[in-house]
Amino acid sequence: MHFRPAFIVVAASCLIATPASADETEDHIKTIRAQYAAIEAVGTKGEEIKFEAEGDPLSGTLTRFRKDGQMVKAVLSYTSGDHGGSDERFYYRDGKLFFIHVTDSSWKFGGKPASNGQPGTIDEVTEHRIYLHDGKVIRNLTKTASAESGEDLAKALAKAENKAPVDRERETAVLSHASALPGLKDAAAILKMME
Repeated sequence: MHFRPAFIVVAASCLIATPASADETEDHIKTIRAQYAAIEAVGTKGEEIKFEAEGDPLSGTLTRFRKDGQMVKAVLSYTSGDHGGSDERFYYRDGKLFFIHVTDSSWKFGGKPASNGQPGTIDEVTEHRIYLHDGKVIRNLTKTASAESGEDLAKALAKAENKAPVDRERETAVLSHASALPGLKDAAAILKMME
């Protein structure tokens, strides 16, 4: 059986998802920001699970916040060694993930020595913002800054430009965490997820 080229083009176009228009994406982003603000304003008390790997410098907490019995927010905070850590914040509505905000921070020796003669340090922070609609990433923004003091770091981060991430590895890891978090029961399960 032979198909005409026009039929093949129409059939193939039905298999390719049509990207949302810029206006639709912006409308979704506005809705996500409003939902985020509503969750942050509630200030509910969370259930906390602490974890620490034996023989490995990984430790932290998972805190889940619920409203009307449903998880609306989860915060995974951890350090791996003594030179950095991460805070991963996940936001849910009706059981569906809609926003992720991650802050990865680290420090290293460098810069000017402190006034007491101790070596100076350089702090670095990278923020990731992942917006989701119907289970799909619609926007992923990353910004990075570094400075020799916390005050300067905050200013540098505020001025840093949001960019699309070059490396999708962090996004993949964070999305994996997001799918696992609701079902984690104890520290052992958290550590297994972190492997």
